[in-house]
Amino acid sequence: MDIGSLDLRQLRQIAEICRAGGVTRAAHMLGISQPTLSKSIRRIEDQLGVPLFDVRGRSLVPNVLAHHIASRSAAILENVEKVGREVRAIASGHGAPLRIGVGAASRHLCDRIVLADLLKMSPHLRIEMHQDVVPNLMQRVRSSELDVVITSHRRDAAPRGLVSLAVLQDDVYFVARANHPLRGCRDADVPRFLEYPIASPGLYFDFQRALPTTLNDAQTRNATAYVCQDYSSIFDMVLASDSITYAPWFIIDRLCTPDNVVVLNAKMRLSYYSYIFVNEIAASSPFIRGSVEVIRRSIATAYEDGMRSAKTRRLEFGITDGYSASN
Repeated sequence: MDIGSLDLRQLRQIAEICRAGGVTRAAHMLGISQPTLSKSIRRIEDQLGVPLFDVRGRSLVPNVLAHHIASRSAAILENVEKVGREVRAIASGHGAPLRIGVGAASRHLCDRIVLADLLKMSPHLRIEMHQDVVPNLMQRVRSSELDVVITSHRRDAAPRGLVSLAVLQDDVYFVARANHPLRGCRDADVPRFLEYPIASPGLYFDFQRALPTTLNDAQTRNATAYVCQDYSSIFDMVLASDSITYAPWFIIDRLCTPDNVVVLNAKMRLSYYSYIFVNEIAASSPFIRGSVEVIRRSIATAYEDGMRSAKTRRLEFGITDGYSASN
C-alpha cells in the first residue's frame, strides 16, 4: 500500500467520508454526486491494493485503514487550506492600507520599483509612506502605528519586541562641494571634518562611534550644524557652503555628480546597514510576511543592478580602492 501515490483530492475524499460517516453525505459536502464519489473510492482501493470501506447493506462504511489515512492526512489538508488562505489574504491587499515607515536614506531604497512590485503582488493594495527619524520609526512600528519600517540600524542592538530582516550593507562616504578646502586632503579624518559644519539627517550610528572621545565647543556645534530629513536639501546645503555631509553610496550615486561634489578621503568610510522591521504580532500575518518578502527582494535586486556599474561610477568620484558593499 503506497499512500504517497494518493493526491490531495483523494485524501480529501477519504477524510470527508470518515467525517460524514457515509458516502452520500460526504458527496454532498464535496459538491459531487454519490455515484462519482463511489467510483473514485473504488479507484483508490484498486490503486492501494487494500479495501478502505466495508459494505454494510447498501452503504460503504470506512474501516480502520480509511480512518488511519484520514487521521494522518488531516495536517496535510489543513496546511494546504492555510496556504490558500494566505495567498488570498496577500492578493486581496489585506483590506487596510500597508503603512510603510522609512528614514531619510531608506526613502530612496523604497522607490517606484518597490511600489510597483507590491502592486504586482496585490493590484488593489493601498500604500501609505511615512518618513520619520529612527527612534520614532521604531516606536511607531512597535505600537502598530506602522506595519513595516525600512531604515538603518546598529547591527549589535536588536530592537526589543521587533522582528528584523537584513536588507543590505553599503559604504558611507564623506562628501563636500567640488571646491571645498579639504579637497585633495588624503589624511582627513573625523576630527578634521568637524572643523566644518556637518549636514546630515542626524548623528548616524557609525558616525557617533567615529567621533573623538572629547569634543570642543566648535566641534559640538558643527556635529549637528544642519539637521534635515531630506538628502536633496542636505546636498543643497553642501553645494551652497563649506558644509560636509556623509551618506551611503547609493544616495551619492543617485543624487550627486562628480562635477559638483567630491568624496573626501575615500579610505575614511563608515558602514550603512539597512533592515526591515515589523513587530512580533504583525509578523504572524501572511499579508505582512508576503509584503516584507516582496520589499526585501525588490530592494536587493535593484541594489545588485546598481552595483554592476558601481566600480566605474566610483572611479568618477575619485574612489579607487574598490567597494565592499553587499546585500
